[in-house]
Amino acid sequence: MPHGPDCDGGELEIIAAIPERPVIGEILSHLGLDPRPPPRRRAREAGQDLAT
Repeated sequence: MPHGPDCDGGELEIIAAIPERPVIGEILSHLGLDPRPPPRRRAREAGQDLAT
């Protein structure tokens, strides 16, 4: 399994998959994180530079 970004070399282990939005919102709120997803942005058009 791949390493997590903040694990000091420890292995990342998936312990659950939670597809229910209300449950995810409750968990994020409990952790002091914003439960709202980031706003959607327009998709880039073909050939558009990534830096713009």
